[in-house]
Amino acid sequence: MVGGRLKETRFHDVYLPLRKDLKVVFWAPHAAAPKREFYTGTIVRELHRRVGTAGIVAQVSRAVADLNRPADHTGVDCSCPENYQREAVEEFFNQLKGVLKELGVLGEDGKVMEKTLLFGIHGVKDEKGYGMILGTRHGTLCPVELRDRIKRKLEVLLEAGGIDLNQNPIGCEVPGYQGHPFLEEVKERFGEKLNVIQLEISKTLRTKYTDQVITALSMVSLAL
Repeated sequence: MVGGRLKETRFHDVYLPLRKDLKVVFWAPHAAAPKREFYTGTIVRELHRRVGTAGIVAQVSRAVADLNRPADHTGVDCSCPENYQREAVEEFFNQLKGVLKELGVLGEDGKVMEKTLLFGIHGVKDEKGYGMILGTRHGTLCPVELRDRIKRKLEVLLEAGGIDLNQNPIGCEVPGYQGHPFLEEVKERFGEKLNVIQLEISKTLRTKYTDQVITALSMVSLAL
């Protein structure tokens, strides 16, 4: 077990990297109640605690500010102060910029200089029929070769952890779960060397196999 470096901000808990050789940032944009995706924040926090990866965990509900949507998104609680969504999204960009600086990968032009992965951790209902879904907007956010390599690694690790992949298969680019278009804005802001994957994890895996999921993602981080 390693220690922790927590930075608390208005809309986020930011876990600064303890290992700068691990060029990955785990992000849970829907971790706060109400309408939270259960255990997504726990997964990001535990990855930081166990292996020292960077993490960003939302501390505001997507019901009032959706951090996986653009600044002009309007599908939130209209009783919130004016510009609440915009302020939350801009804070996300600023905190991600700070984390990338900590990792030593951000150039003076604000673009990522070395291949780094932003791994969005989300929850999907069991009824969709998948244990996990990887979305890269069909390769526009991340090379399909990297996506497929991560998929194969996850399959091996989850199966080794006792998870039946016939009951909990891992899919890619499933309709409705290919990655939100906002992620293209994230990639554009930080450049081509920032790869982005949206990872949907079923309720069963998040709640009953939490440790196996965290272990698998830890090993993926170490293998990148």
